[in-house]
Amino acid sequence: MQFPKTENRITTGNWITLIAFLVTGAVAWGNVTSNLDALAQRVGVSEKKDEKTSETISTIKEKLIEIQAEQKSMKADTERQTKQLDRIERSLESVAKRSEGKDKPTP
Repeated sequence: MQFPKTENRITTGNWITLIAFLVTGAVAWGNVTSNLDALAQRVGVSEKKDEKTSETISTIKEKLIEIQAEQKSMKADTERQTKQLDRIERSLESVAKRSEGKDKPTP
């Protein structure tokens, strides 16, 4: 098997092919660069959203802690008020019993 003979000269077709290859490479490079820039912008926007979300979550956590503390305080107040009401009821009952004893006619 014999290989075809090649000529050692550069033709116009070779130049056109080389120029087309270089232009295609430049266009591809430009597209890749612009896609990377667009991707970097989207990543930047996403990072800003993530920061805002993180700040919001932190604020929510702080508010939740405050609400839990207020809830504990309200529960303690409710328990204290319930105890006071129980004492008042017992006092009223004892006063009522005493007054019943005084109102009974003596034999």
